[in-house]
Amino acid sequence: MLLDAEMTLNKSCSYPYDRDDADITLRSSNDTLFKVHRIILVMASPVFADMFSLPQPLTQSATREQPVVDLTENGKTLRALLDTCYPVAIANLSDLDIVHSTLQAAIKYDMPKSISLAKHALRRFVLKEPLRVYAIACKLNLEQLAKAAAAQELAVCSRKQGYVKELNEISAGCYHRLLQYCKKRDDWEALVFCTSKHGTGSVDQEDGGGKESDTSILNHPSDPIIATAPFDSLAASAEIITSDGVRFLVDKSFVAMASPPLADRLAPVETEDSPSQPDAESPPRSPDLTSGSSPRVSVVIEEDSKLLDILLRLCHPSCLPEIPENLTVVAQLSEAAHRYQMEKVIKFLHVLWVRYVPLNPFRAFLLAASHGWTTQARYAARALLRETIDTLEDNYLPEMESIPARMYYHLLTYHKQCGQAILASDRSWKARLSNEIQQGIRCNSSYCGSYGSDAPRWVTPAITRLTDWLVERPYAGSSTNNPMLATVLQTAIKEKCSSCPGPDKLIPHVMAFYHSFVSFTQAIIDKVSRPPLHNTVLISEYPFSFIRLNVTSHDGSLATVDFIESPIKEARHRVDPVLM
Repeated sequence: MLLDAEMTLNKSCSYPYDRDDADITLRSSNDTLFKVHRIILVMASPVFADMFSLPQPLTQSATREQPVVDLTENGKTLRALLDTCYPVAIANLSDLDIVHSTLQAAIKYDMPKSISLAKHALRRFVLKEPLRVYAIACKLNLEQLAKAAAAQELAVCSRKQGYVKELNEISAGCYHRLLQYCKKRDDWEALVFCTSKHGTGSVDQEDGGGKESDTSILNHPSDPIIATAPFDSLAASAEIITSDGVRFLVDKSFVAMASPPLADRLAPVETEDSPSQPDAESPPRSPDLTSGSSPRVSVVIEEDSKLLDILLRLCHPSCLPEIPENLTVVAQLSEAAHRYQMEKVIKFLHVLWVRYVPLNPFRAFLLAASHGWTTQARYAARALLRETIDTLEDNYLPEMESIPARMYYHLLTYHKQCGQAILASDRSWKARLSNEIQQGIRCNSSYCGSYGSDAPRWVTPAITRLTDWLVERPYAGSSTNNPMLATVLQTAIKEKCSSCPGPDKLIPHVMAFYHSFVSFTQAIIDKVSRPPLHNTVLISEYPFSFIRLNVTSHDGSLATVDFIESPIKEARHRVDPVLM
């Protein structure tokens, strides 16, 4: 029998989960077998009660082995979970990882006693590991526990905050609210850590200049709406129908070259003699939308007409679209272009992204990170060095609720490391600048000097001012309108001796000094490690839409059963290619 062969490969658990009078077997994700009693699980969990109430697969023999239920939890977690509800066991909840996984499983299976015990165990770690407890509480939407952990984190926030793995399982918004709490810059009585009070940002609300979307095309949804030229030819062999009911009439060969996946989805337009399309309702169609020679093929897509118009025009040989200076629109375009494998559009938008980053580098970083664009995200992170660390910590955007806190943490860490690298290189700068000064930036007075008679006295205070500036904003731009250049010039005029050149003649000296300084600073920043990149786990608002269990009977037959999610919500996981 198949089950017998499987049993030999599985590990059996010790007492009390090895009793012969057990009537069902649970199998963990690492193949540990737990012989348990159905009645105990039914009393402990409505989810298990619903599962066991379903008819079991028919068996040829009722004397061999119990049915086997495969669960997603590992053996340690499942052991701790069962110990919380079994009458002869004491749960070992001395490890925070086990407490976390046990609480998560208890919420998943709606086990009130187990939830209470695990939450009590989690509270014991607040003093020792407040940041980890805070992240776990936010992940599982345990607001009161998150508040307790945040209060403890406030007490230790003066110490260096290190990275904890749980930051990969909560949103950047949750971590942002913790940082703000530690700064005491909001109404903390009404603060909610686990969820945001802000609504989801819209495309037209960003960058300060957006206009409301034109919804005039929706005034008569029953009437067929044809796109503008060049996508309005009635002789076209295909049509793409957008989510707002606009029909783009195009040649199938054009679609095949622009987007192979979109061409594969094209199907003949439904007529009275043809069956209904199973995947989507056929949109309203007027008789004049067919060419008369052959039926037009069509596809319904989820994008709206404005987005599709830009995508198609970027691929069309005769026209170019007007792309809004809006990073969210560019992100939506890029996401659709990747979905439809529009390689030309993808390359164009990646170049366009760099141009749009200065509009809002923080939003650019968040959007690039959430879409897995490594190069674009790192470019935005470099641009954000123009801002102070306080500005980054205080800035909030709705996109922070949909990306892991790990991204945000490493962005802040990268900024701090760049500032620290500049501060640590102060002596190296002075040595290099001394050499530069010997080659032309000098005062003829023997009484004017920072490094002896070769350097004018304004150099030292200029370096100090620049260092202070760059520690807070570690971005050394070479532009002549950079505020740092004005700082150097003001310092030089104020601190120069009477024998130093006047302001007019001093400017070339200051410019030479400044460009040498910028060049050396950029080399220092280039050596700082960029934020790490790899696949990570994103967190959505709610956990399990269903629970899928594979039930194996003793004769080897399998049955897959889906259960509606537990009344108590927890975080749902999905794996996406994102930054950090």
